[in-house]
Amino acid sequence: MWNDSSVTTGCRGPIPTTVKATYTYTVSHDTLYEGVKALHVKRTDILAAQGAGNEGQHQVSLAASGSGTMNFYLDITSGVLLGSTNSQVTRLDITTSGQTAHFLQYVTEHIALTKTP
Repeated sequence: MWNDSSVTTGCRGPIPTTVKATYTYTVSHDTLYEGVKALHVKRTDILAAQGAGNEGQHQVSLAASGSGTMNFYLDITSGVLLGSTNSQVTRLDITTSGQTAHFLQYVTEHIALTKTP
């Protein structure tokens, strides 16, 4: 098992935002993926973001938090990514003019290696 993290800053429109993400990787047992012997690597993500700025005459602030799990399947022989699955949940709160709006996003993703004839 190992950990990694990143901090990025940027603008979401006119709102300067900082995002901190923490990743934990775990190497699991060998498995079969689409009939190929594969190494399974699991990544657990945690993120937090904050930002504040002006949009026209309005002060806007945002806060986000989320978590997710990604599973990578690598060919034991070649190291090629055979496929991956990803599931994430993110909550975003945006406050402007004294009102807070809450958003919840669910993402499910599946990536597969495409073989051409």
